[in-house]
Amino acid sequence: MKKHIGLLVIASVASINTTQAEGDIEMGRALSSQCSSCHGDAGISNVDIYPNIAGQKLNYLIEQLEKYKSGDRKNPTMEAIVGPLTSQDIEDLAAYFYSNKPIPTYSPLTGILDLQFVGVDTQLFKAQMSVFSGDPFTLKLDSLEGR
Repeated sequence: MKKHIGLLVIASVASINTTQAEGDIEMGRALSSQCSSCHGDAGISNVDIYPNIAGQKLNYLIEQLEKYKSGDRKNPTMEAIVGPLTSQDIEDLAAYFYSNKPIPTYSPLTGILDLQFVGVDTQLFKAQMSVFSGDPFTLKLDSLEGR
């Protein structure tokens, strides 16, 4: 139990979201290229005026995209992008961005810390770390995947 104490601070900011995405994540990834210039490749914007949408709640994403499509929410750029999308396209995009959780998650059962989409310069990485040699303040890098 002691080895997990150092990671509790990080784990306390993690969220567990059990909602299942209704859309197709891979189709959403394919559609997301039109979103990346403002919201970033994985939904983490590099520009302050555009919101991060990675890891946003699934139903919120669907609702907001549907509001842009119907004209209930006004933004000429968003209306032009969302206008031609089908309901399935909207669900796919929402599933993709919902699945990109930038919040770290920690499993006390395995001692694994997942860091989704850690930014280094202009690159985004997905990292998995675990407690090293029983020292709760020392982590070893288990895997690193570029995005």
